[in-house]
Amino acid sequence: MLVSSKFANSVLTRFADDVGSLLKMMVLYDREEQAVLLQSSFQQLIATIETSTSIIWPPEETSNSQTQVSQVCEACIRYC
Repeated sequence: MLVSSKFANSVLTRFADDVGSLLKMMVLYDREEQAVLLQSSFQQLIATIETSTSIIWPPEETSNSQTQVSQVCEACIRYC
């Protein structure tokens, strides 16, 4: 299960990078309203993932990975 948690963190990090690049392009091409909607939706997704982690993986297994997810989520929110 710890491997699954690390995989999820990796996927989330790559997805955040992709969303960040997409947001930059959307703003560059005057799609700011859609960029705001995407950013808001992505932040909601991150919040859902962050709160669901303890449900998916028991707390004793997620202490380190929960910290990693939280750090990734905070970075994603700042990046976006």
